[in-house]
Amino acid sequence: MLKHIGTIGTFMIVASLWGGPQTSRAIGAGEQDADHKVRQLQSDFFTGPITGRADLMPVMPNQMSEASRIGLQTHFNQAKSRPWFDPDQLLPYMQALGVKWIRDGLNWHDLDANYDNVYETPDAHDKWMQVLDQNGFKLLAPMLYGPAGKLSPDALADRYVHYVSFMLDRYPNAIGAIQIWNEPNNFGGWRQRYGGKWYGGPWVDPFAQFLASSAKQLRERYPDVKIISGTGIEATTVQAITPAAQYLDATYIHPYPRRDIPEYMPMKIGDADGTRNMFDETLLFSQQIDHWMNNIRKATGNNQLGLWVTEYGSSVYRPDDGIQGDHLHHPPVDRKTQAKTIARLMMTALASDIQKAFVFILADDYTKPTKPGFGLLTATYDIKPSFAVFGRINAVTRGVVWPDATCKADVVSIANTTENTGKDALVPTIGDVHVIGFKRADDLKMLSFSAPITSASDTSDNYKAILATLKIDSSFGNAPLLLNLLTGESKTLSIKRDSTGRYVQVTVEDYPCLLIANPAQD
Repeated sequence: MLKHIGTIGTFMIVASLWGGPQTSRAIGAGEQDADHKVRQLQSDFFTGPITGRADLMPVMPNQMSEASRIGLQTHFNQAKSRPWFDPDQLLPYMQALGVKWIRDGLNWHDLDANYDNVYETPDAHDKWMQVLDQNGFKLLAPMLYGPAGKLSPDALADRYVHYVSFMLDRYPNAIGAIQIWNEPNNFGGWRQRYGGKWYGGPWVDPFAQFLASSAKQLRERYPDVKIISGTGIEATTVQAITPAAQYLDATYIHPYPRRDIPEYMPMKIGDADGTRNMFDETLLFSQQIDHWMNNIRKATGNNQLGLWVTEYGSSVYRPDDGIQGDHLHHPPVDRKTQAKTIARLMMTALASDIQKAFVFILADDYTKPTKPGFGLLTATYDIKPSFAVFGRINAVTRGVVWPDATCKADVVSIANTTENTGKDALVPTIGDVHVIGFKRADDLKMLSFSAPITSASDTSDNYKAILATLKIDSSFGNAPLLLNLLTGESKTLSIKRDSTGRYVQVTVEDYPCLLIANPAQD
């Protein structure tokens, strides 16, 4: 058994366990096979002229900036009950995606069965933590749960800080940020002890007391570690984090579109008596986020407080055996619809005041088709279309793009692309075309355009694409690239000029496609 004896002693454990500094060595056959697997996976991401642009091709995680806003949830901490969460088996898929930030829990109970700060050697964590550390990933680590139903908030905080300190000292390089608890509205015994509903009630204040004590102690011990926390829902976030806000870098939410139009998901806020929509549903989710964060920063007094979306996604769910499962939370969705929704959620997050957003999840939690399958892969590593969608967005944006007001386009006209204009056809109008300008960290410009009029659970084929004429500025060059995020197909567009400006014609889908500047073609 290991007792926590301070930073120096714990660091010696790490050096001993992981063999100290890495040294150069010959690459074995197994690693060559792994590299081939990565290249094979990435080869399915793009076709067309985009493949000639090295600055848009996939890169490995160790080449990605820590400033990346794109993350991915894994469940390596659940490998004991779900053996397909094997880090060695899943590593090539993670490398192919190029994702820098991984979110996975460090379970208090796995180390400390009695929550008394006496730790068993955490073999359950060491393997996958080593894989992350040695391959250039950064971990957002939710430090999970504890005896909330048995200890006072302050007593719980003292033990919790002891445990978190042990883990931070053990894995000083792999952990890039910590999350204090996860969804206390659902997990860990807060509601059971103190009462209330999932959206609020008596449990919130004792959790806020625990959070304030924990965050203060951890900030004093680890001034450079990023610390985030909250409740995971909009309804109780301000109440829960205000006493701790000065010690936090960010709070978090878990928005799932379910049956909503992802770009217009309604944020909800309320109290123990219920929740209500905070904003008009005609307001873009990205705009709701911006307004909401302004309110939180004023309410908490932390003008630098950020927002991380630590879970969002879409599940493939087929109730093949009849009416089973929670249809409100997991409406039937096919793989193509999931891929569209992932693209829409990722671009929506990048268009808002969100510092990092983590797609849920790398591989399915379940093996049965009657269970929700949020994974980009199945439990047997069958690749879903959403896998490539994630990889394409990560590669093209390099994880670091922000909305840019100088990068814009005007939709000047639309034309129907199909003769099928029957009563069930969903044909967008000019006002439905949504164009957002982005600028990458290296100043590369791109436009995301779509017609976000279908819900996250709409598996019909009633949507009809349109042709739109966009007026763009000269910074896009004479031959901008058009990229379809769902298929990976690309083509070079020609510019039409007249006395009023420069124009391109694009096919608008109900999911985002990108127009990428190609100034070198001038």
